[in-house]
Amino acid sequence: MPKVLHVGPCDTPGGMATVMHTLAEYPPEGWEAELLASHAPGGLWAKWRAYRRARKALKDMLEDPNQRPDIVHLHTAADWSWWRKRKFAQMAHKAGVPNIVHIHSGQFDTWLGTPQSRRCVKFRTDADSFNMKFVALSFDWKAKLDPLLGNVHFINNPLHPKYRTSERKRKSNQLLVIGRNDPVKG
Repeated sequence: MPKVLHVGPCDTPGGMATVMHTLAEYPPEGWEAELLASHAPGGLWAKWRAYRRARKALKDMLEDPNQRPDIVHLHTAADWSWWRKRKFAQMAHKAGVPNIVHIHSGQFDTWLGTPQSRRCVKFRTDADSFNMKFVALSFDWKAKLDPLLGNVHFINNPLHPKYRTSERKRKSNQLLVIGRNDPVKG
């Protein structure tokens, strides 16, 4: 059975971890999924150790045919989150394993800058070198990131199966906001 390895902050509180756990707990039919924590709550030393442990774990998985994933799915925000994930994309590509970069940050476009900015050019060079595929969380984010990265796919975050549509009558003039009410979240 093919296996996807989700790499990111799965042991850190937040939305990214929730998405990762849902994807790992409910993989596509016919697939299995695993999590690899590349981040830890706490200070810089805790984060550095988590990153180093994850790099070693991925290296070991890629070298062992019984543990080797078929896809490495990287979950990233902007800035240092990306620079840490870059190494995982490089390792997966070098081992011949496809990688997907799932962009969770609402600031990724501003972090990259213009299409001609040094950071954006470097990012696209890495994307080509490591044969990365990109996923954004909405069609609006795809529209913002396409001019910077090229072909970005959009896939909404999964909803945990325990949440179902209610048949109860709703109160009028009420709105449920999931996530931060912030322009960064779109």
